[in-house]
Amino acid sequence: MKSSDSPRQKAVALLVETSRAYGRGICRGVAQFAAQHPYWRTMYQERNFKQSIPDFLKKYRVDGILMRVDQPSLAREIVSLGIPTVDLLGEPQKDGFLDER
Repeated sequence: MKSSDSPRQKAVALLVETSRAYGRGICRGVAQFAAQHPYWRTMYQERNFKQSIPDFLKKYRVDGILMRVDQPSLAREIVSLGIPTVDLLGEPQKDGFLDER
């Protein structure tokens, strides 16, 4: 395969706090996936549930976001960036979010 034919590396931002076992488990799972898929890279910055949007989301190209955010206004702000986003907190009834089950 020519270098120009190789797939473009995908970047996924993790907006997950790691003070709890669930958040650490998410990060471990994503790290295992990334180790097996060399065209995926993750962008992570230590954070808590209530922090604002990380600067790197505005500076760098990101193909997707995995978020665990408990503030509906912050979740809406993240979604408004237009980047495909998955809410890992499991609260689909947040203001402005639909439960697609």
